[in-house]
Amino acid sequence: FKFDVADCMLDGHDGIMETATKAAMVTKWGGGVGYYLGNIRSKGALVNSTHGKAMGPVAVMRFYHALGSMLTQSGKRDAAQMGILPATHPDIIDFITCKDQDPQGLSTFNISVSLTDDFMQKALLEDTYERALLWKMAESAWKTGDPGVYFVDAAERMNPTPWAGKLTGTNPCGEVPLLNNEPCNLGSINLRRFYDRTTILDYTHLERFTRLAINYLDDVLDHNTFPVQEVTDAAFYTRKLGLGVCGWADLLALANIPYASEQAVELLGEVMS
Repeated sequence: FKFDVADCMLDGHDGIMETATKAAMVTKWGGGVGYYLGNIRSKGALVNSTHGKAMGPVAVMRFYHALGSMLTQSGKRDAAQMGILPATHPDIIDFITCKDQDPQGLSTFNISVSLTDDFMQKALLEDTYERALLWKMAESAWKTGDPGVYFVDAAERMNPTPWAGKLTGTNPCGEVPLLNNEPCNLGSINLRRFYDRTTILDYTHLERFTRLAINYLDDVLDHNTFPVQEVTDAAFYTRKLGLGVCGWADLLALANIPYASEQAVELLGEVMS
């Protein structure tokens, strides 16, 4: 699931508290949540309605982390959450480094920086803000594994429903870029089950099973229930699903192909196509 968080606390659609309620219901029933935080004003910015100061996206993320720590997914595991912030946001440095000193302080969260094509082009040049920011991201990622990156322009080029909105972020583990309130039904094919001693993979069986799996995931949508109407509407509007693979290392071991080899890369390209 993915929610775009609006820049308001209580009085507005998709505000911080409304999103918290949706996220709590999703988490309770086993779903993970990604949040796009780019609409939230920077820390310390004026809040006209209360004459106070805004808490900023990192504080909002810590609030959602506390919520996730209270709720486990279907009572079985910790909440899975993702925070995404564009590189142009005023609080981007605080966001990039928010796990540096205490990674467990946001243990339910992955974080990623949203990068455009223009940003990446400028990052190739010497002495640019973009290059320095990318180095900052790399330093934090070396320490804690976060932040990751989300290439938003690349995602938009593959957006199957551009008229329905922007793909501002992803689900918690980054498998699928999603619209606001959009869920995605995910499944995996275990490639180890398709090993063939002669051809490495039984492609006839794999093709037949892939079609069956797509039909299965699509049928699941019709039998599913979602926590709020906005999510239900988004689910049936796009019917988005994601079919991936697992068992890749097992398949390579059976075929006696080194994992870090050109042969493995070529085989994977063949499989995924």
